[in-house]
Amino acid sequence: MKILVRELSAGENPFDFQVPVGELHTVVRDADDLYYAREHGAQVAMVVDKVDEILSVRGRIASTGCGFECARCLKENERPLDIRLRWTLVPRSTIARSASLSAEEEVELTTDDLDVSFFDGEEIDLMEIVREAILLELDPAPRCEVDSCEFQGYAARPSPEAEPEIDPRWAPLQAMKEKLKHKN
Repeated sequence: MKILVRELSAGENPFDFQVPVGELHTVVRDADDLYYAREHGAQVAMVVDKVDEILSVRGRIASTGCGFECARCLKENERPLDIRLRWTLVPRSTIARSASLSAEEEVELTTDDLDVSFFDGEEIDLMEIVREAILLELDPAPRCEVDSCEFQGYAARPSPEAEPEIDPRWAPLQAMKEKLKHKN
């Protein structure tokens, strides 16, 4: 869903839209191939506040139709999405006008700066904000709850009493080690 910045009124501008199941599936698969969208898409409710040239986006993304295969045991699970949005969008031209930094100077970012994005032009794609929020929310290696996940991928370890078999190339060194052990 794309919006034109010049058509936004000062103050609150509400937007509600549905992310189709196919598009949600594409977004969650970008986080990890273990994710998939079930039969439902996602519902997005957001408000874009416009103050001068700066836009503040707040809202919520909700979906009950997100599933995944556990990265540990590969059992299918469900994970509802309930993501709170808080984003600040600043036009890149505003930063260019106000920045008096030389190319060598470094800028220290604060935690407040992490929710700031920049935009060019007059058009903003709200779906890109939704996509980024989902990708930041999803674990790149989804797992079951720790207590219920049974990892069965590897064979059991050998017992500690069993002496591991030595590579034949190390046999001369092992023999020297045994001689030294018996001398002391």
